[in-house]
Amino acid sequence: MFLEIKDEDEKEEIMTIREAADYLKVSVPTVRNMIASKEIPFFQRGQVIRLNRWDVKEWLRKNSYQ
Repeated sequence: MFLEIKDEDEKEEIMTIREAADYLKVSVPTVRNMIASKEIPFFQRGQVIRLNRWDVKEWLRKNSYQ
């Protein structure tokens, strides 16, 4: 398995739902459904929902079939 060196900026990069959909290569409604079911890590400030790229990447790694 290839180990990636993690860039410090990546740990802090915040994504919108659309950016997360592009990153995961799924549709925006799919990301919204994943958020609604609390399947994917996200955070909310008032009405604004955002996803941390590092958290999503770790979630993807942990939930990928090997």
